Amino acid sequence: MITLALPFHRKAKVWVGEQPAAVYVAERSVKHVLEAKPSFSKTVHRGAVELCIPTGPRSIYGLLGAEFNQDESDKIRITVNISSDRGQQFVASLAGTSDDVRIGLPEEYVNGVLGGVTLAREQIGHLLSGDLVFNCAAHGLTGSSELIFKYASSIVLNILILNNDEWTADELAPLFQLRF
Repeated sequence: MITLALPFHRKAKVWVGEQPAAVYVAERSVKHVLEAKPSFSKTVHRGAVELCIPTGPRSIYGLLGAEFNQDESDKIRITVNISSDRGQQFVASLAGTSDDVRIGLPEEYVNGVLGGVTLAREQIGHLLSGDLVFNCAAHGLTGSSELIFKYASSIVLNILILNNDEWTADELAPLFQLRF
């Protein structure tokens, strides 16, 4: 895990090759398929991003992780696992006591996650083929939004597609240029 101190008191944690203890059981899933560049590899990548952005007396919060199983097809098959909005408390969150953070991804954030995939495709220029499963998340009961999950999804996908197992904080920092 890499901890980042970002401008304007923003904080982030990044997991590369692993995920935090926020993997959840899906109640159901949303699936989406896009054209992708064949990856000619059968590698499995895992990663996650946690963001906490103070905005005065409250913070915007989100944690999102995924597993990417590359393949040689010409499609990326995206699965966003949906959970209840009242999962177990995630006590290790960057939000601390400013929010009640729960493990899982409620349905209201699915469009943000899918929007982040589109944003990542624009940033990278292409997506690699395989199965991408968003299966790790935590949300704040008051501080999460579709927008934070869009940016988290984009960052996670950049990390997984760019496939650098040796990321440094300096290399990761440019991925966190958020516009709020």
